[in-house]
Parts: sequence; structure tokens; C-alpha cells
Amino acid sequence: MSLHVAAAIHCGLGRHADAIPVLERAVAVVTPPAPAAKGEGEGEDGAAAAGGDDQQQQHAEPDQRGEEWSLAAFSGWMQLGDTHAMLGRMDESIACYGKGLEIQMAALGERDPRVAETCRYLTEANVQALQFDEAEKLCREALEIHREHSAPASLEEASDRRLMALILDAKGSRILGRLQKLHVLKLKNLELFSMTSGSLQVNRKYRIAPSSPRLEGRSPKMLLLELKQKSV
Repeated sequence: MSLHVAAAIHCGLGRHADAIPVLERAVAVVTPPAPAAKGEGEGEDGAAAAGGDDQQQQHAEPDQRGEEWSLAAFSGWMQLGDTHAMLGRMDESIACYGKGLEIQMAALGERDPRVAETCRYLTEANVQALQFDEAEKLCREALEIHREHSAPASLEEASDRRLMALILDAKGSRILGRLQKLHVLKLKNLELFSMTSGSLQVNRKYRIAPSSPRLEGRSPKMLLLELKQKSV
């Protein structure tokens, strides 16, 4: 907890970059390590097996620390995500939020109302990063949890639906923008095609019946009279 306080002091002074390593150390202390794969270390001697047993006991120790340690890890990851967001590192921020959400779901359960609030928080971060598909998925998860634990037409559900409307509107705007670009390209291609086809028709007429300077401005009757006079 003292590391969290030190990181908060750095952030309060505007030194967010200095708070990053402090928070990383804090979450490394309280985050349970990943479980070892089954069958790992088989065929080793007795000393190595004993060492493996000690490591398993160390790995199991954080799990026995209870909900308090899990919530401390959750708080650290969320604070680290906020600090990355202050520095404009949205990808790192969303990754930290996701890690915090995983720890919270493991400690409280996937359908806890507090998980819904974290899903909504992560949804807003994805909207800022223009990741609307992931934002829609998380917002639906938060909406389902709130509908399960809240009264019909509650404030939480209304807030989730408003956020969902904004996400869908943003996705629709992007689709409409793409359709408009395709429509403009289509019109340009049709215009170029009409210009090209017109020049092709002119060239074909010129190749089939080229005009002669001696025949320009003369009617067919004049041409027939001239031919008769020449024959006489």
C-alpha cells in the first residue's frame, strides 16, 4: 500500500513517468503468479523435486492471502492503467485495465455488480482508443450484470444503454463514412469511363470513315453533279 501512496504522490506532482516503475513493483508484489503447467519438472532428481515443491508452496501462498490481496492487486493494476492513460499510452492502459478486470472477476465472481462497473470503465477506455467492437462487447456484459442485480429501468441500466447508443452511433458513422468514400470513388470511375468510352467512339468513326478536306461543306447533290460532269 505504501508503494501505491508513493505513486499517487508522483502523479500529484505531475511526474507520471516516475510513478510507472513504482506501480509496476507494487502490482508485482501482490499479483498471484500464473500456475505451473502440469507435468513440468518430471524426471528430475529428488533435490529438484523438493525445490519444485517449495516453489508450489510459494505459488499457493498468494492464493491463500484472501480477497484483500486480490483487491489490492486490482487497485494497483487500475491505478497503473490510469497512469498510462495520463501519458497517452492507451494500449498499455487498456492492457492494465484488462488485467485488473481478470483479478477482480477471479476474486468476486463474474456476475458481481462491481465487475459491471469495471466493465463499464474499460468500455469507456476502449471508446477513447476507437476500439468500438471490444467496447460494445464489454458494454453488453455490464448491461447484463446490471439487469441481473438492479431493478428494471434502473439508473445503471439507463447509463449502460446510453453508452451503448454512443458506441453503435460511432460504429455506424464509421460505416457511413466508408460508404460515402466508396460512392465518391464509384462516381469518379463512372465519369472516367464515360469520358473514355466517348473518345473510343470518336476514334472508331475516324478510322472507319475519315473526313476529307475536299468533301467538307459539300452536299450530296453537288457531289453527284461533279461526278456527272467528269464522266461527260
